[in-house]
Amino acid sequence: MSAEDAVVQREVEKLIARYESGEAKPAEEGVKDLAIELSKQYPGDVGIFCVFLLNVVKLHAGQAVFLKANEPHAYIYGDINGMHGNFRPTSFEPWGPADSQIMPPVKYRSTKATAIYDPPIEEFSVLLKAGGDNETHESVKGPSILIVTGGSGRLVWTEKDGSQQEESLDKPGIVHFAGAGVALSLVAGEGGMTVYRAITEVP
Repeated sequence: MSAEDAVVQREVEKLIARYESGEAKPAEEGVKDLAIELSKQYPGDVGIFCVFLLNVVKLHAGQAVFLKANEPHAYIYGDINGMHGNFRPTSFEPWGPADSQIMPPVKYRSTKATAIYDPPIEEFSVLLKAGGDNETHESVKGPSILIVTGGSGRLVWTEKDGSQQEESLDKPGIVHFAGAGVALSLVAGEGGMTVYRAITEVP
């Protein structure tokens, strides 16, 4: 990582030339295409060699990966919802300090309509409500944030004073903040609705 730029560029070019000529070794087949793609995006970048050092993870819709604070990682391509300040590229950009922003777990159970992503930390968990079924989330002892990523529907809740409130979730991108101690009902529209909810529980 600290080699001179000229040396790095020369070695990258040698590596990519070998791959493009079909001379990849069997152990390199799993990362060959990725190295070639990264070389097109970031010619001569030392980070291209990270394909040999880091795990390459391919995520599909509904899948997630948990990374502890300060674990080196790099986003390569695709559409990721919720990229934020805790995203820390390992390379492909000038080296500098990474800001760490941890969203302030809750003990929750998956249901037919809602799945839970519960990382092995105490800061937060994420609920995913998808499809056409309606769902009621019980109240939690902390605030939460909801974001609609697909479809449409309605959000219904009862305030502590007994008054019933409702908000239209009519398009992707809508964000709603829910206070502590409030149960929420998610009513899906005709085409279903996909909502992610980050929750935390205050002791």
